[in-house]
Amino acid sequence: SVTVLLAVAFLGLVPTTIGYGLWAFALARMPAGRLASTTLAVPAIAIAMSWVVLGEVPTLLAIVGGALALAGVLVIAGGLTPVGQALA
Repeated sequence: SVTVLLAVAFLGLVPTTIGYGLWAFALARMPAGRLASTTLAVPAIAIAMSWVVLGEVPTLLAIVGGALALAGVLVIAGGLTPVGQALA
């Protein structure tokens, strides 16, 4: 139906436009490498939001994966030293 097609078009265009617009806004204000590293935080943030907003309790594997993703962000941002570099 027309309503369904309009809804699909809306969901395809509006969130995409907002997402790319925010990405361009942030990219104009910080280095691309640092901004790219923040995308690693998206899975952990999505897990936390689904827990808080929807009441979906994450599995142990999801928690471990989110923690690893956040640790990757910290390593890239310079907040943690990778184990191999700490010993060198």
